[in-house]
Amino acid sequence: MEHAELSRLLRQAELTPLLPHSRDFQRARRVWNADIDQRPAAIVRCRTASEVARAVSCCFASGVD
Repeated sequence: MEHAELSRLLRQAELTPLLPHSRDFQRARRVWNADIDQRPAAIVRCRTASEVARAVSCCFASGVD
């Protein structure tokens, strides 16, 4: 399952993902334009460019688009 792999890789990269079953996931995925309803595999709140790079690398490695 790619979401489990993504979660594992993000945690290994010392990033904390919000996954669809996480308590704050629905609130975090809300966007300003309610006409757009995206369902991401995970949400990662990055604070630095390095964290963004690690998160993107984890997504590619797990096969998530």
